[in-house]
Formats: sequence, C-alpha cells, structure tokens
Amino acid sequence: MSSIFRDALGGTFDDLPARLQLLHTVNARQVWRGTARVQRGRNPIARILASLFRFPPAGDNLPVEVLQLPTLSGERWIRTFATHRFVSNLSRAPSAPAGEINERFGLFRFQVGLHWDGTNLHYPVTGGRIFGIPIPSLLLPISDTRESVTKDGNTRFDVSIALPIVGLLVRYQGELQREEH
Repeated sequence: MSSIFRDALGGTFDDLPARLQLLHTVNARQVWRGTARVQRGRNPIARILASLFRFPPAGDNLPVEVLQLPTLSGERWIRTFATHRFVSNLSRAPSAPAGEINERFGLFRFQVGLHWDGTNLHYPVTGGRIFGIPIPSLLLPISDTRESVTKDGNTRFDVSIALPIVGLLVRYQGELQREEH
C-alpha cells in the first residue's frame, strides 16, 4: 500500500525497519501508545511560541498516544501527552523533491526533508510558510528529530525543535507500541 512516506522516500522506504514502515503506512486509523519525557525551552519567547504551537508541557514518564488518520491530502497525527493534545497534518505535494513531505501546524506549513541513515529516520526542516508567505531561512525552526526501532521492537522517537537565537522550544522523546485491534 502507498503512503506519503513511501512516496517521499521511494525505494529507501523498503530499507526502514518493519516497525517504521508500519508507523508510516497510514491507510486506516492507527493508534500507538507509550511513554515520553518532554522538555521545554527556558527562554520566555520559546515558552510563548511552544504554547502557540500547542506543544506539550514538560514532564517525565508521561503517557503518550499517537492517533493517525488518513485524510484526502495525506495524514492527520493527533498526539496526546497525558491530557495535552496537539495536531499536525502531513502531506506530499505531487511536485515535491525526493524525500520531502509537508507538515502543517495551523497557519504554519513546513517542508521536511526525510533522510534514512541506516539506523534513524531524520526530519530536518528545509523550508516553511506562514499565510502562504515563505519564512526566511534564518527564522526557520531547527529540527533535530529522529525515529528508530529499539532492540525489543518498540518505535523510539526523539523530537527536538529549536529556533535560531531563541533556542529550544520543545524536546519530546520516548517509545511507542502499536495498539492492535
């Protein structure tokens, strides 16, 4: 079955571990559950921006649920950390370069250049727009985000998002297992 990640990564998608392939093949409703640790940046501007994006508050050993839903244009990911929820929509433009997907948070849309290094799937931000206007590269978020599979078969995520000058907005890391129906 096709997915926006398979379309973006092409033949490299087949190199991903089976758990990552499953995570990124959203042809029907999927639920993943686990635990996470969340850190927030200390800069007051970072705190305001993290709240605007509805990133989760700081905490350790938080229950996390990721609900993935197929949409007409791609996928909707609803992430819930304890009781805090935030949503993004993922899509792939037909003319997008290899490896590129889009992730939308409200009025912001970011281009993400997926990269598989043999162990981790990386998500660097390569471009962005607000109200359809390009965001200058100096103001783009810096995403040090990666996914991998643990020895016991869990999906591990480590998402770190920062801004130049402002510093860390949020970092959340943990493990997920797919909820079987």
